[in-house]
Amino acid sequence: MQHRYRCLTAIFIALSASAIPFVHAQMVWNHAANFDSTGYIAIPHSASLNITGSFTLEAWVNTTSSAPVTIVGDNEYRLLLASGRGRVQMNNTTFLDGTIPINDGTWNHIACVFDSAASTLAFYVNGTLDTSGPVNTVPWSGTDSIIVGKSIYGHAPEMLDEVRIWNTALPPSTIAADRFTSLAGGTGLYANLVLSVTFQSLNNAPPALDLTDKSGNANNGFNRGATLVDMSGIPSSYLIPNQSLFLDGVSGYAVAGSNASLPTLGPFTIEAWIYPLNAATGNQQTIVSREASGLVGYEIYLTGTGRLGVTTMGTRDTSSRLIMGGRWTHVAVTYTYDGSVALAQVFINGIRDTSFSSSPIANTADSVCIGRSAALTNYFSGYIDEVRFSGYVKTADDLRRGMLTSIDYRNRRSQSNLELVYGFDGSTYPTTYAAPALTLRGSGAKFSSLVSGSGVPVSPLTRDTGSPGSFPDGYYLKTAAKRVPATGINAGSIEDTINVAPSVTINNLKVFVAFNHGNESALQCTLFSPSGDSATLWYFDFQSDYTSGAATIFDDMADSAMNHRYLSFTPTVRPHSPINAAFAGKNSAGAWRLRMTQLVNGFSGMLYGWGLEFNNQTLADVSQQSPAVPGPYRLFPAFPDPFNPTAVIRYQVPSPSHVRIVVYNSIGQHVATLIDGEVSEGVHQTVFDGSRLSSGVYFYRMAAGRYVQTRKVVLVK
Repeated sequence: MQHRYRCLTAIFIALSASAIPFVHAQMVWNHAANFDSTGYIAIPHSASLNITGSFTLEAWVNTTSSAPVTIVGDNEYRLLLASGRGRVQMNNTTFLDGTIPINDGTWNHIACVFDSAASTLAFYVNGTLDTSGPVNTVPWSGTDSIIVGKSIYGHAPEMLDEVRIWNTALPPSTIAADRFTSLAGGTGLYANLVLSVTFQSLNNAPPALDLTDKSGNANNGFNRGATLVDMSGIPSSYLIPNQSLFLDGVSGYAVAGSNASLPTLGPFTIEAWIYPLNAATGNQQTIVSREASGLVGYEIYLTGTGRLGVTTMGTRDTSSRLIMGGRWTHVAVTYTYDGSVALAQVFINGIRDTSFSSSPIANTADSVCIGRSAALTNYFSGYIDEVRFSGYVKTADDLRRGMLTSIDYRNRRSQSNLELVYGFDGSTYPTTYAAPALTLRGSGAKFSSLVSGSGVPVSPLTRDTGSPGSFPDGYYLKTAAKRVPATGINAGSIEDTINVAPSVTINNLKVFVAFNHGNESALQCTLFSPSGDSATLWYFDFQSDYTSGAATIFDDMADSAMNHRYLSFTPTVRPHSPINAAFAGKNSAGAWRLRMTQLVNGFSGMLYGWGLEFNNQTLADVSQQSPAVPGPYRLFPAFPDPFNPTAVIRYQVPSPSHVRIVVYNSIGQHVATLIDGEVSEGVHQTVFDGSRLSSGVYFYRMAAGRYVQTRKVVLVK
């Protein structure tokens, strides 16, 4: 991906009309603020902070002190700690005292909500109501500065993060769900956000302690002695590093403004991760669109039958492969125009599917829409993440190697403005360089939130924060897209293989794995070397009650061990058992296997990708690595043969298909159905258990579409 082409000016310059701060693609450099006996932060008075009605104040706090101290507020409204519990004041009068101690030396989320219409005040701890009561007044109109970390009573040692003020009474469900989000941008459902101080810069660059207001209201703070708490590169117990944009399919979408004076010419690449709740709805679902001269300049969408459709200047084509609902799929379109011929190519999970010629895209003043067509119809229902507009044509290998890492200002491929990325990690701002934020529209557009037991999918992206960062260039990567188990919801295993050609003696090995699953604690993930040695990366481990997937790098030298207190193991975590104890001193060359095992019945998930990094290399030699292109339909010989009592049967499908594998005895009687359901592309395996059958010859038959194949296997007891 080291190409240097001219940029797609209609997208890049048009969306760069004003200077907006850089923002994270995946927030793995979390910072907080520390307040000692003197430090605090002052935020000057403004019209947006002069709230005389309903409000919500919230923050994450970590302290062991019982002394009174202000979290955030002024004389008109103030959230404090007193005696290790929450306190809410209005007009310099205490109206509410919390009952739950929060000075336990861990991170706790606190929030107070004043509802002027109901004349009530409520205090919440970690998303749960602590106490509430009536209030017979409203905040005064004043001109005082907002103070963070200091009270009229003095100072107390504490750490604070994600300090926010809203000019509305947030409902309890919103407080509970969005407390894990680092918010940047105040449109749509977040339009009432008037202050958001996250303390980390938006592009992992100086200033280290960033007091910029991320709500878009310019309520920037001034440091009066607060110091940095750097939690970069370690899993977080209270913030989500990787989120996506959820769209309800009814009214929600995002839009970016444009400029009529700028042309819309190639070359370019548009790509995104999508998770449709249902891919084949009978109606079109738009992913990205833009009009030009009264026509559809370009539009990427799902057809009513679940195929990927692309339109450029009125010419359209659809993919031969189906997009599956309820799973993440990477989609991409490249466009070239040499002055006479325009060509669009369509990719699914980094594999070229189709291409077509069209008229050149005309100049346009229209906006770019995400999740809705430019004709104000065809809303997308599901999750969209990491939408990228690149001013050059990416190859299939570029797409495959880049799709599993989030892109920001630090790790973009070129320091010129060739890549505009919207990461949606609590932010509407682009992640790669200065450009206007997206505007969220409708009540059905929001960032993915975590609610206990909700199973919100996590896109298969990670971000290496090492020095130098080696992901993905230092890795032998595979985009797998395999269901776990292969079919159904019963216990079972799947395997995937990476063939490594270079031969080196291993002294350090890191392993990247990205998956979603309905029950993380019911999984085992094991890596096998070409010589048969193995290491268990994951075994009955889980992150928290709120997550349903992981995208992380397993590293023996990581700072953090797996612990259920973490919301995410991103970016790195120590594995269940040491990797180097199993593989150090061994040779790298050969077929490496990753086995994902669901240990109990009742769940399912997806393995999206994995990879290997040997000896801290920053550039892997992938010239001899086989591309992740699926082969034809195939049913492999059973192993072992003869067997007793179980045999492994492997099979291959080139695209998502309905697969049925049944077993008959020597007189044609049906004895077992091994698989009967939808299976993702690639090589899979199932187990034929003959423990209750007699010795003899058995025939297993695979049917998938028009493909039918029968093989025999012998059971000897």
